[in-house]
Amino acid sequence: MAHRCLWIQFRKKQRKPLSLFLLLVLFIVFLVQSWKAFSHISHEASQLNPVPTMTVVLDAGHGGEDGGAQAPDGRLEKTYNLEIAQILRRYLQNAGFSVIMTRETDDDLSDPSLPTIHSRKEDDLRKREQLVRDNSPCYFISIHQNKFSDSQYEGAQILYSPNHEESQKLAQSIQESFASFLQPNNTRTPKAATDSIYLLWHIQQPAVLVECGFLSNEEEAVLLQNPVYQRKVASCILLGLAAYLETEKGVVIPSASWYDDAITSLGAETTLWLEKTKYPMFVRSVAFLLPNGTGNAQAVASGIPWKKNWLPPCAQWQPGIRLAGG
Repeated sequence: MAHRCLWIQFRKKQRKPLSLFLLLVLFIVFLVQSWKAFSHISHEASQLNPVPTMTVVLDAGHGGEDGGAQAPDGRLEKTYNLEIAQILRRYLQNAGFSVIMTRETDDDLSDPSLPTIHSRKEDDLRKREQLVRDNSPCYFISIHQNKFSDSQYEGAQILYSPNHEESQKLAQSIQESFASFLQPNNTRTPKAATDSIYLLWHIQQPAVLVECGFLSNEEEAVLLQNPVYQRKVASCILLGLAAYLETEKGVVIPSASWYDDAITSLGAETTLWLEKTKYPMFVRSVAFLLPNGTGNAQAVASGIPWKKNWLPPCAQWQPGIRLAGG
């Protein structure tokens, strides 16, 4: 009996270390496999969302007692600015940007207790400038409308801050976007801001001011208050920003996140222009368009079949060829 007890104790002493060893091996295998799985998921996530979080401070110009320019029908610039900025904010957020609005209502940022309109305006501008400082690094985009004594002038004009070398590049990209996608007769070039434009003169981040059109031109003023046209304006700004980010920063916004907003807004009646040298990102997102049996088109973006009925019937589309819609 003593021998049997000794034998039982012997077996326990031999198997216990073995069991612990197996458990340790299994635990190590589990850790290794978990790490591989996590690495794979992280890699896949990075492929699906390669865009780093970027901040845009979006400024709807004027507001409150500062109405800005006035259209022939009496509508004030501040209203146009806010409506377009709100559309653009949604598009930017869909594209993955963090968006800070300087104003979201018909108000300014000034202290109402200040005694004069001039002092309140200065306070408002300083606070908008501070918003940019508080959210740097960022891109600053200010939405405005133009006005001139001669009513014949029309089209977007982009101004840029002289304080940051990227401002001019961003302005050029947005200016080209308007000419390419919405205003084919617009031959304007971006202009450097002077000290008369407080925010662009003082902001140290990449900063542009988009004059979307001329309120002094009665036809364009009517267009600019049309929600459909406002979405097209916002789309041009988005496309210009996206093209700038790819060509200058090597950052490609995933097509599914922003393309639908922009193209749906531009619509079938818009004259579109694809040019690889200016819009490589856009051309790559729309790898090619194939006419289908209905005269519409099937867009293939990043290998994902994507049907859109935004081309007019029987349209002949080729990259680099101007397409007259409608």
